[in-house]
This record gives sequence, structure tokens and C-alpha cells, in this order.
Amino acid sequence: MKLETYKSITLPNKTRKIYQAVIDFTARFYIPIFILLSGILFFLCFYHLDAKWVSEWDEARHGINAYEMYQNNNLIVNTFNYSNDYWNLKPPLSYWCIMLSFKLFGFHVFSLRFYSALCYFITCVAASLFVKRQSHLASLFTMAFFCASGLAFVAHMARAGDADALYTMLFTFAMLAMMSIHDNKKMLYVLGLCFSLAFLTKSWHSGMIVVIGALYLFLTGELNKIKKKEWLLFLLSFSLPLLLWATARFMADGTSFFNEMLQKDLLNRTSDAIEGHNHPFAFYYDTIFKGDYIYKAIMIICLIGAVFFNILFQKAYFKKFIGYLLWFFIPFLAFSAVKTKLVWYVYPALIPLTMVAGIYTAKLLQTEQILFKVKWVLLVIVSCVLIKYTHANITEIRNISADPFQSFIEASVTRDDEYAGANAYVFTYDDKAPISGWTQDNIFLAEISGNYRCKDGGMDAFLQDQNESVLYISKDYYVLFQEDELKDCQSLFETTDFILLKK
Repeated sequence: MKLETYKSITLPNKTRKIYQAVIDFTARFYIPIFILLSGILFFLCFYHLDAKWVSEWDEARHGINAYEMYQNNNLIVNTFNYSNDYWNLKPPLSYWCIMLSFKLFGFHVFSLRFYSALCYFITCVAASLFVKRQSHLASLFTMAFFCASGLAFVAHMARAGDADALYTMLFTFAMLAMMSIHDNKKMLYVLGLCFSLAFLTKSWHSGMIVVIGALYLFLTGELNKIKKKEWLLFLLSFSLPLLLWATARFMADGTSFFNEMLQKDLLNRTSDAIEGHNHPFAFYYDTIFKGDYIYKAIMIICLIGAVFFNILFQKAYFKKFIGYLLWFFIPFLAFSAVKTKLVWYVYPALIPLTMVAGIYTAKLLQTEQILFKVKWVLLVIVSCVLIKYTHANITEIRNISADPFQSFIEASVTRDDEYAGANAYVFTYDDKAPISGWTQDNIFLAEISGNYRCKDGGMDAFLQDQNESVLYISKDYYVLFQEDELKDCQSLFETTDFILLKK
């Protein structure tokens, strides 16, 4: 009887001490654990960054725009196949980042994606360090949730050469500055600058920052505390960069770009589902929270935390609570309401959701109001979920593969070859249907690999071209025409599937 009583008293106390030792360990060794998690995130962002095939649409278009601006020594006007581009109607900040990567690393797919990987890495680190104000444990869980957030590594974010990672970083910096205004009024100018840079990255999307910022300043009472001088400096912080770019763009081609930017990129996308991206209002909810992503678990943690703590950030943290709410709900609901829906439109809204999940997880594990047995269970479940999704992300990245034709283009030519810079034609097939025109992804590979001028028309146009020219042709088609039309052509490079010819 005495032994049973002794066990009933000491066993829970011993378990409690072990649990507390685990929590204390994370606080004591916060820096090395944070560095370890940052290393995992760095791996997820940069490992095999150049291995995956280049996406035919936004990624390839951004790459072509940046490459041709680099070749033309033009920082303002983006071109496609060396003609002014009025399809990709974004200001040039993301192109400048790709151009800088070309300058630093050369003309490679890695250079196209480097700045996106770096921007997403910085975004996650900055957000996790911001959460450190709540607790060390909250900061670590936030970083761990970022490592497990697979959607960011799938399309249009950390590992893609388009504008979304840069835009999300600037959006995040704007929100962090906004929530710091009550501590430092100079953050108001940082907010303005980040908005202008976000506009110079993704144009009208940045309007979400204006709506969130205005509502935040009003609801928290900060609006009435801003002085006239501060308003003036705030106005300059966001208007000056925009005016400089708008003036330079107007001098280049008048109002053409601005008219297209307003009509196609704003009015058409909001009032009509362009390019077939028509989805119901619940599209983002279904895709993100019902898909096989960790955001389902993140949402559950946020709901449990919100119910358990009522308003967690009441009093001292009330303003940040308002900031997180607006940061998530404004873009999530606004983009759910517009006609054109693409999942990367709401990427900025997933940052505060992840941060709040980290805060709530730490709070649930540290509060005295929850039995330590329940906290043990919660710790084990959350840890298993994080390990599962992080491992899945690592496995996915390790197994990525390239497109065979893109790989052939890269291998077939260097910028120092005598046929680099020639007119280039293509004659391959897709499901045995002849292809005689270049797709955007292959144009990008052809331009950065051989500085080619890509021409449509296939084999016939190649044979009629009086200038220096090359033809990328599938082996099957080459066998059909090698005795007749292509008999005088010289093979420059070949594999079992494709061959590069010149006349």
C-alpha cells in the first residue's frame, strides 16, 4: 500500500520534471536549435534549386524578361523575344533581382531562382525572430512550421523564378513594421517603403498592404497619434520610388504599359476569370486547408488556441493580435472574392497564420492551466506532424527531375560556341503532334544557354533562313528527313532523343 502511494506521488512529479526539462532545454539552447532549423529551411530552399524543369508560364516569362533587359542594358522596359512585353505587366523589381543573380552567378537556372530562395529564407527567419518577442519556444515552433509548409516549395515561391517570394518578403516586412509602429514611429516609413517596393514587384496586389495598414492604424488608435510631419515623411517613403519608376516608364513608351497594366492586370482579373482560372469562393480554403498540407494542422492549433485563451493578445498584445487577424483575413477573403484565383495570390496570408500557430503552440505547452499529461500528448503530436511534413518536403526536393528537352538545350551549346547567337528553330513533337514553335520555357533555356534568337516556323523556316541558324529536332523526325531536306545539315550535338543541326 505504501509502495503504491509512493508511486502515485513520485511518478507524476518525475514525469513533470522531465517535461519541464524538455521545455527548459529549448530555452537554454535556443540559438543552436534555431540555427539547426534554419539549416533545414536553407536546404529546402536551395538544394537542387536548378534541377527542376522551368515552368512554362510566369517563371519562364520572368526569366526571359530579365535576360533580355540584361542584354539590352535596359532597367525599365521588359521585352519578350526582344519586343516590348505587354503580357507580363509587372514593374521591374523582380527582374532586377534576376539580373543581379545573372551578374553574380552567370546565366543558369540557378540564377533565375536564387533570389526567390533567398527571399523566402529571409522571410521565414525574420518572422520567426519577430515571434521571439513572445517566447523562445514560439520562435522555434514558428520556424519548424515554416520547414513543414510544403506549399511554399511546390509552386511560385521559394524555388521558382517569379515575383512571389520577393513580394511575400516585402509584404511581411510591411506587416512587421506596421505592428511595431506603436513602439517606434519610424516604422511608419518602413511600412511605406515596403509598400512601394511591393508595388514595384507585383503591382496591384500590394493594395492589400494599404487596406490592412489603414484598418490597423484606425482600429488600434495609432492613426490619431501620427503628426503632420510624420504623415509627410510617410507620403514620401512610398510615393518617391513609385514616381521615379513611373516617370522612367512613361518616358520609355508613354502610357501604353500603364493602360495595359490597369485594364488587364487589375480590371480584367477582378471582374473576369482570365486564362481559365475560374474557381468558387471557397477555392483557397479547399486547396490550402483540405489539401495534403500542414495548414490543416496549423488551422486546428490556431482554433484551439483562440478558444482556450479567448483573446490571447489582450492588453499588452492586443495590437499585434489585430495585426495578425487583418494580415490573414483581408488578403484571404479579398482574393477569394475576385474572379481570377491562383493559389499563390494568398501566400502572404499564410505567413501570419504560421506565426500565430507557433505562438499558440508554445503558449499551450507552457500554460499552467493545462495538465502536463495533455501537454505531453500535444508536444508529441505536434512534433510528429512537423517531422512528417518536413520529411515529405525533403523527399520531394531530393526526387525532383528535369525536362529532357530543356536539359538537351542546356547541354547542346555554350555562349562561347561559334553558333551561339544564331537564329534557332525547333521541330519536335508532343504526343506525336509536330511542334514548330518555341514555348516560353524553351525560349528561356535557349536564350541563357546559347544567346539564341528564337524563331517559329520549324524545319521549313530553318531551311529558308539565309542567316546563321540552328535547328533543334527530335531524332524521330531527323530520321524521316535526313536523306532529303536535311541531308546537307551538320550535326552539332545529339543524344538518343534529340539532335542539334546547322546548315
